[in-house]
Amino acid sequence: MVSTIQLTPSLAKLITSKSDKTKTNDVTTQETTVGTFDYFVSLNSPSTLRGLTAKRAFCDEILGVETDGDEGNPIALVSQRCDSFRDSLIMMCSTPLVPDDPICQEFAMNDQSYFHVPCPKCGDEQRVIWENVKFKWKVIDGGRRSVPDADIAYLVRIFDRLTP
Repeated sequence: MVSTIQLTPSLAKLITSKSDKTKTNDVTTQETTVGTFDYFVSLNSPSTLRGLTAKRAFCDEILGVETDGDEGNPIALVSQRCDSFRDSLIMMCSTPLVPDDPICQEFAMNDQSYFHVPCPKCGDEQRVIWENVKFKWKVIDGGRRSVPDADIAYLVRIFDRLTP
């Protein structure tokens, strides 16, 4: 996460410098330039959620979370951490594998809204659907790995797929 922040100028402006000894900026906590904090905790270690209060929470890969552990359901604990704020926001993501996995259950219990992005050609808003994301692979690390080439990735517009 730190390298992503450092490589993204708009994000880098929001996080305090690691060299500023008057600020908190380490592996688990980052202080923003407006005095708020970002905490990085593991849902597989619910004890890390104790004592935290958050207006916004982002939970990644919730499919791998043990919901019936000794310390309780970590997803429910995240929700409790946000209860102090009337306008809190909890974002969850995961790759759904079966119809009743945790991300599908969370989606069904909420407003079932989708993320939309504007088409770079016409500006029409459309849902991001993975099968519509197109890219070529770029070889890196001397041919040992391949990654999607972000410079040529694009989103196929829905109506382009319908046009003969």
